[in-house]
Amino acid sequence: MRSDWSSITEKDVVEAIKIFDLGYEEFPPARNTFLVFKGKLYPAKHIRSMAYRVAHGSEISKSEFSGGKETVDFFHRLGFLTKYSPSGKKKMIAKIVGILDEPRVKTNESAVNKQEHGKVRPSNLVKKESSISIPGKGVIEQKNALQLVLNRCFGGDIVSEKTFDWLVTPSQSTKYKYLVDALHEYRGKSGFNKPKYKLRCDFVCESEKLIIEYDERQHFSLARKAALESYPDDLTLSFDKQKWISACEQIKANDNFPPNRDETRAYYDSIRDLLCLENGYRLIRIMHGEYDWNSPEALRYLKEITGVGAVNHKLERRWRP
Repeated sequence: MRSDWSSITEKDVVEAIKIFDLGYEEFPPARNTFLVFKGKLYPAKHIRSMAYRVAHGSEISKSEFSGGKETVDFFHRLGFLTKYSPSGKKKMIAKIVGILDEPRVKTNESAVNKQEHGKVRPSNLVKKESSISIPGKGVIEQKNALQLVLNRCFGGDIVSEKTFDWLVTPSQSTKYKYLVDALHEYRGKSGFNKPKYKLRCDFVCESEKLIIEYDERQHFSLARKAALESYPDDLTLSFDKQKWISACEQIKANDNFPPNRDETRAYYDSIRDLLCLENGYRLIRIMHGEYDWNSPEALRYLKEITGVGAVNHKLERRWRP
């Protein structure tokens, strides 16, 4: 076998598991060989091929290596536990994270329960509510890394801190009275709905009509929760509103200088959400700390959450940092 398995480390396997947990990988259901990690079972041969990709940056066909005992030995050498049943019993399959007992499984829009800021989960899984933690550090490093990945993905067609003539807070709040009322009722503050204020966007890809907002910890306040909960039910947002509300409930960021700062920030964020929809732009929100944008899989992940897997590869090759 010419494939280089000796250089693959425990860290590469853990990274592969993290990628698998995002729910984007297509894979055949395992029958008798499983990797055990943190109490969960994973398709061992598939995770092994993913670890190879993480380590070497290139794909390897599953026909180029064996499953079963050989794959079990591979993981044991790295210190991982496995479950191996040569008889091919299927009694463990129902316990496996992300695996269905079907010919092939691929996570897509028709097979999801809920979209979570680009992360999708197979519909057969019961979603377990988990705590959300947003670090206060590393923002600049992560935003810079994200910008590099965005430029790779869109061939350099990315502008940061962009403004639009239409992305301005309304001179009158009548149209968004429900939003203003919700923020005022939160704790009685006023003056947050400053008129004719030009808003900026973190990142814009004009050719895709796409706006990316990178939400740091301070964006997850109870004021933002009140604003999000006031949105009309028929709004088609490009991020998971319920997840953002849950994050606001858990983080409860607070910035009282000036006293209505939380309401002002929530109002501006909400006006971005609403005006982008009205002007034909998709606005995708990324939560700081949810993904490491220095990851070797960052480009693949970005394509998934933006839905541009079929991006123009000529542009991608043309741009170099």
